[in-house]
Amino acid sequence: MALSLESESRHLGIARGVSFGLAALALLFTVGDLVSGRGAGVSIDWRPFPLWASWGFQLWLAGALAAHALRPVSAAGASRVRHTVTFLTLLFVLTLCAGRGLTDLVLSLGGLRAPTLALLPLAWAGLLSVVLVSLGRRDPLPSAASADPEADPEAALALRPPLRPAPRWALAAAALTLGLYPTLVMASLGPAAAAGDADMVVVFGARTYADGRPSHALIDRVDRAVALFHAGRTTRLFFSGGPGDGPVDETEAMLARAVAQGVPRALVVRDTRGFDTAATVQNSAAYARVLHLRRLIAVSHAYHLPRVAGLYAREAQLEVRTDPAPMQHVMLKMPWFVAREAAALYVLWLDRALHRRTVPGR
Repeated sequence: MALSLESESRHLGIARGVSFGLAALALLFTVGDLVSGRGAGVSIDWRPFPLWASWGFQLWLAGALAAHALRPVSAAGASRVRHTVTFLTLLFVLTLCAGRGLTDLVLSLGGLRAPTLALLPLAWAGLLSVVLVSLGRRDPLPSAASADPEADPEAALALRPPLRPAPRWALAAAALTLGLYPTLVMASLGPAAAAGDADMVVVFGARTYADGRPSHALIDRVDRAVALFHAGRTTRLFFSGGPGDGPVDETEAMLARAVAQGVPRALVVRDTRGFDTAATVQNSAAYARVLHLRRLIAVSHAYHLPRVAGLYAREAQLEVRTDPAPMQHVMLKMPWFVAREAAALYVLWLDRALHRRTVPGR
């Protein structure tokens, strides 16, 4: 049964919005890759293709998606060449993403990969499938341009202007795609725990109350670092933070909790100038270079770690992995933390494309 004109227009609008959102993301990440000379790790995994080829593929994908967003094509409306090229481009990338996601799922069954890593490629595959479906749609009724009243009287009764995408649905789909993508990155990359040993574990600070008590977030992060220390995976802890609500700063509260759990005070470094995430990354990287340390593990909460990894990616000669701190208590402000981090991720990605060295924001 043919769908109504309104339903077809809505579906085409959704596909147009998703196309715009994905095109913007692909272009943003490609420009950032070209400026920095390395992949961001938050977009499509183009392996086994070389880096230069992946940039070319991603630019081509951005162009195909942008063209479809600005002037949607369907099996009935566009030139056959443009329709075929767009369809094959999206089908190739969808197949690549679906294959990568399924591979990650299979490897996760053997404990070789974190299962959440499959979320990002499978999400790309799902969103691209929305666009592909629109490419295969045909107008449910003949348009005024194609109907012949003399040859087909019934079609003459159905004369109408060519189908147009619903703009409100297009705007909503684009906003949803762009708005939820950072959250998807956090959910996919954040929970993946680091493997192996490290020369130093860097712990990112969190709030300390006026009476000197550490917040639940700070407790989670310190306890995870202490667990790594007692597991023999490092011999040095680097606590970084800023002032507390009272006379006890964040690193002092972190040190006290670590020492109480058996960590020797001499093996803890305090960085009291870790006023935000970027400062902690810069300060820990500078300290590591002075001592010729190469392997670091960064400990924070999962939602925070994709941005941490993105900032460390700018620090040359360092091998940095991330390790999420399990939440021992429910954080009532978690929706606010995630929303703030999503905005900060876009600041990081835009900054990466502009090639500035420091990024504000905690």
